[in-house]
Amino acid sequence: MSTRFIHITEEDLRRLHHLLGAVGRQPGHDQDHRETLRQEIDRAVVLNAADLPEDVVTMRTRVRVRDLESGQLADYTVVYPREADIQSNRISVLAPLGTALLGYREGDDIEWPIPKGLRRLRVEKILRQPEAARRRDSPLPPGSTPRAATQTAGAHTGSAPNRNSLLHYDELDRRLMDTFPASDAVARYI
Repeated sequence: MSTRFIHITEEDLRRLHHLLGAVGRQPGHDQDHRETLRQEIDRAVVLNAADLPEDVVTMRTRVRVRDLESGQLADYTVVYPREADIQSNRISVLAPLGTALLGYREGDDIEWPIPKGLRRLRVEKILRQPEAARRRDSPLPPGSTPRAATQTAGAHTGSAPNRNSLLHYDELDRRLMDTFPASDAVARYI
């Protein structure tokens, strides 16, 4: 673990706090892993997703890392516990490696205790960061507010919006946390 500041989005912070609360109510999860993640996000510089540099590891970022001892390269995606799949290199944020990667940037070296000892890694390349992908794919100019977000905030006037055509961010967040609660046993082993 490092004393350097990491970067995290407001959305990831909110979801991770929710996750930590849910995990804290679940028996069987390692208290040390939860506490380590909590310490990491407590020291984070929190940014709006639009302001986040493209070279930061966020939730659901695909990242290439180099093991500084062996020189071996590996690609991982940092995910929520229920999305974790070691065969697909989808690493839970509650796992030591997932917690270690969160918030670091391309070129950063990480020293992190894992069950087999100290691991030294370098973040070589961000292969896909969701926030950057959304910015690239968005037809809206920077600083614009998506119509759906405005409508869900109560700014819609006239006829009722088509529920299927709108993004209901709070509802999606609730569904995400219901779909991916922090009770997945794989998080204990990754």
